[in-house]
Amino acid sequence: MESTLSSVDTAWYRLDSPNDPADIIGVLIFDGQVDYDRLRATIETRFLHFERFRQRIDDSGIGRPQWRDDPEFSLDDHLQRIELPEPADRAALQDKIGELMNSPLDKRKPLWRIYLVDNYEEGSALIAQLHHCMGDGFALAHVLLRLADHDPDAPWPSHSDIEEVRAGEDVHEHRWFRDVVLDKVEDLAKHPSHATDMAKKVQKTASALGHLVMMPFDPPTMLKREPTGQRRVSWSDGISLQRVKDIAHGFGGTVNDVLMAALTGAYRRYLIERGDNVDDRDIRALVPVNLRPVRRVEDMPDELGNHFGLVFLTLPVTEATAAGRLRRVKECMDELKKSPEAFILFEVFNLAGHTPEMVEHLVADTFGKKASTVVTNVPGPREPLYLGGREVTDLMFWAPHPARLGSNASIISYNGVVRVGVRGDENVLPDPEKVVGYFDEEFDGLENMSDRKP
Repeated sequence: MESTLSSVDTAWYRLDSPNDPADIIGVLIFDGQVDYDRLRATIETRFLHFERFRQRIDDSGIGRPQWRDDPEFSLDDHLQRIELPEPADRAALQDKIGELMNSPLDKRKPLWRIYLVDNYEEGSALIAQLHHCMGDGFALAHVLLRLADHDPDAPWPSHSDIEEVRAGEDVHEHRWFRDVVLDKVEDLAKHPSHATDMAKKVQKTASALGHLVMMPFDPPTMLKREPTGQRRVSWSDGISLQRVKDIAHGFGGTVNDVLMAALTGAYRRYLIERGDNVDDRDIRALVPVNLRPVRRVEDMPDELGNHFGLVFLTLPVTEATAAGRLRRVKECMDELKKSPEAFILFEVFNLAGHTPEMVEHLVADTFGKKASTVVTNVPGPREPLYLGGREVTDLMFWAPHPARLGSNASIISYNGVVRVGVRGDENVLPDPEKVVGYFDEEFDGLENMSDRKP
């Protein structure tokens, strides 16, 4: 079925560039060898029945691009088996991910690839590369995790999955209009007194938009260098989610406050090591915010498309102490929770998708200059997942870093463990493993402070 890209999906399609690809990378690691034939059958029944994964984009006409069925579609073009060079350890896997994601997706075909790594350590791994125009990180993470089962003895996938997977496609823009606009009009008709509240919300939105427009550009640190398109990744062993909750409880904050404070400390140490001045100005991160009515990936509806906003989160790298960084991060997070910033930037990209590509890039570059990095935080499944009877022991996702931003940090929880992954352009953040290591050390420091607190 042919259809037009939504305006927001169009914006993300056109923001793609050779030096800054708009792709999402997912990695799943298993405790044993995943059966290739079963993986292929699972992709055929649970993945390809999203029509998007069998369609290419036609951008040859006037107006927004079109989704069109690929008459030459072959799963063999998108699913491959590969092996790592010895010793086939995490370093080898990270190098292979960098190699694969530095090869751009072929825009003449559906914009995704999946690789099964047969020989990762004592098990295997799956690497997925998907274009952001198909969906945001929350939606695509849900689709990838939908390949897995909650039962290690689950039967082979069945084509009975088809209808429920297709049911949620292509409703995003219409639902957004109905829920946000028509519902408000109906509410005002029934309750005219609510007009005062509506006026206050409009005033607050206008104020937030003015704040975004007047926000100064971020300082010229190493993180603001021009990306080359050659990227590397690294991720941590993981931290018990309960440990994070204990620290948050001790300081009267949230899990996100603690994780962002540790990440801020990691960036501060990295910038100091690279010779940047962190004494005068903080930096900001662009943080995606899921605008769907569900919070966790496992509870997402079976639909694609981009349905998220962005907020600018201050990372207080000027704070010299862990306690100071945690306090400041909490203040900034609390302020953002009351702000309509995420909805505003969703509408900015919505409008940008209707404009000429030149205007769209100008808008993205302007907002991109107001941040130094991208940080995503995804609450993943709370229970273990299985694929072909093999347990998913580790997983990680990286979102793109648009508007010539050259780095991204991803935080994801899964089965009671929190992991942080960093992706960096070789000209911007060439050694992401250092930021990952600093994150772990900063977290240990926060935990030690919590233990000492009376």
